Amino acid sequence: MLDTDILPELCHFEEELVIGPFKRRVSTECMIPFEDPIEVQIMHCFDEIMRRESLPYPFFEPLKQQLRTWLLSEIDRLGTETANKQRAAVDASNHDWRKHVLEFRDMLNTLEFVNDERDEKELTFDEKFRFVMENVDSSKLQMIVAKEGKMAEERIALIRARDFELEQLTKACEAAVNDSIDKREELEQVSYNLGMLNEKLKKVNANYNLQLLALADRQRTEYRAMITELFETDSIPEHIRAESPPASLIRKITTSELPNGETSTTNSKATGLRDESFTIHIGSQVKTPHNMRIMQANSLVDRLSPFHEDGLHGEHDYSQRLHTLMNLYGAELSAVVLLVERDPLYHLHNRTTFFRICERTSELHFDPLEVQLSKNAAQTAEINSKRKHDLPESTSYDLPAACSKFDEQLCDVGDVYVTKHSNLNNAHIVFHLVVDSTLEIDELASRNSIMLGVRKIFQAASMYNIRSITFPLLLVEHTTESMTVQWCLRRTDLVFKCIKGFMMEFCSNADRTSVLFPGSREPIQAHYTINFMLPSKLSHSVFDQIVDQFALLYSVRVTKIEGTLEKSEDTPKTGKGKEDVRLLLKKMSFRR
Repeated sequence: MLDTDILPELCHFEEELVIGPFKRRVSTECMIPFEDPIEVQIMHCFDEIMRRESLPYPFFEPLKQQLRTWLLSEIDRLGTETANKQRAAVDASNHDWRKHVLEFRDMLNTLEFVNDERDEKELTFDEKFRFVMENVDSSKLQMIVAKEGKMAEERIALIRARDFELEQLTKACEAAVNDSIDKREELEQVSYNLGMLNEKLKKVNANYNLQLLALADRQRTEYRAMITELFETDSIPEHIRAESPPASLIRKITTSELPNGETSTTNSKATGLRDESFTIHIGSQVKTPHNMRIMQANSLVDRLSPFHEDGLHGEHDYSQRLHTLMNLYGAELSAVVLLVERDPLYHLHNRTTFFRICERTSELHFDPLEVQLSKNAAQTAEINSKRKHDLPESTSYDLPAACSKFDEQLCDVGDVYVTKHSNLNNAHIVFHLVVDSTLEIDELASRNSIMLGVRKIFQAASMYNIRSITFPLLLVEHTTESMTVQWCLRRTDLVFKCIKGFMMEFCSNADRTSVLFPGSREPIQAHYTINFMLPSKLSHSVFDQIVDQFALLYSVRVTKIEGTLEKSEDTPKTGKGKEDVRLLLKKMSFRR
């Protein structure tokens, strides 16, 4: 309490905070005088405002400074008023109360308090990007996506030129080999020409690789400068405004879109790919709802490209790309599970479809795919050297015999490595699950090392706020003749049961908090979306049987149905039960 007998007064604080072009008005009330030191009172008022306003980080320090100035001025004002009242009531020989107030303030300023706030430093790019995505208007967000599309067109044009030149040189090499077979008497000259073509092929490839690296560095610098200027001035640089938008984006934005996703539904019907969605509830005591989707696709990476080369695909439009960017540093991450071989550089050595999609656009936030895979390869060698003579992570899982032949440079079957991306659509994280060719033939058990790898994926998803996972249901990319109907049903039965167990273990606990928010005191009740992908060539009858199987395993049922199911006179009695189940499933699921 102050030395002066200042009468307590409820003081009102209201201020407008300005950070660049952004403004926020805040207010609070505080009883003055107070018993706590001024620094403690500042933090009390700061916490009071933060609970109501949820201010971004750039407003923290200005708010604290305004609170400090306000509290000190209110103390001075009340002290002066009290001193004036007492001075008029008592003799002139009384003490100067204002002097005591000033002395008390000087004493408080000399005290040292523990400050647990992080030191002032320049905001990182990811903090600036997140602030921009949450605060700027839609027109500027559209220009960000347009800038990315323009960069993609520039990079795709360079890649096309490289592929064309390399294709011509490759054909010339093949022609030289054919000449060496036909003209044996000129073998020496043909060999010389073939060697020169190979050297030229290497130089052209190296030259284009350097051009792509230089282009990626320039685009990354331009993009970050644009985001920084948006953060500081809330405006797009003039030289970027003057650029013409990409042709593909113009077509997508200006084309009239049908409401409620009718365009995508029409395309889905035209391709004949099936898609069924359900809502399930998982948990022992507190059940949490999750979305489950069983769908067909030509490939797991079919929908990952943010900007297509021809610009005519309708499934990757402006809104989807913007949705991916909005959640890039948020708590609603999306992931895709890809099946790879034991080589940690599998995508680079085989130039997979996933690698070509990543290559078409510059990685503007994280390391390029090549760098991430190289780091994973180095970590694989380091981890293998440590675990070479150790037992498996969990002895309750049976490892295949192939794992007994240990190779320090290769991944083990069931291993999982992760890459992060900002240049993909509908995915921020890619889990690479290491499998082998026996998956297409052999039967899996629940204690197989591959299922242990799937368990690691769901464990990581629950820890790092990955709320959407696209997963290959059959654990294969394409169907073969050896995959009979019974084999498919046994495989899906195992995967459904294992994933249900993993979700009950990791994803249905409402009290689990994410490692991304370790200080959170409130429980996080997460809702997951699991997309089960099936090969596009799977027959409709097998797809229907898998949907029936899912509904039985996850206890999906209808509690109330409007209307009645009319019995057809032509329907045989033996097929009545199965037909009723099919109609019930159509009632409780919807087709996109």
